Amino acid sequence: MTPEEMCEGLAAGKDPLELAIQKWVDIVAHLEQIYFYEQFDSELQQGCENCALCEKYYFCVEGTTFCAGCPVYKRTKREMCEATPFEDFLCAKRDRNRDGMLECARRELAFLESLRCTE
Repeated sequence: MTPEEMCEGLAAGKDPLELAIQKWVDIVAHLEQIYFYEQFDSELQQGCENCALCEKYYFCVEGTTFCAGCPVYKRTKREMCEATPFEDFLCAKRDRNRDGMLECARRELAFLESLRCTE
């Protein structure tokens, strides 16, 4: 999901959690279709730039970040998706580990889906 698609979805009134889930469905599907890290389309995962939850809930005041209201924050009580599979995904991406990215993306997707019943 591009940042433009995310913003269009939010403007159309779509649920930010469902948009975030769709983003990770897209990432998992893409990673399942490629064989090497070099084939990864970085447009799919741009952190806050294409996360509907961040777009709706994330803000920064005087250098301090806040994720108030975000269902991820409500579950973890941690800012910026700390203590979620997303952190592991970023490490695997930094290490250029396609298999690790896929495993972490699947866990991130399952984590986000588990938030549906807690909102």
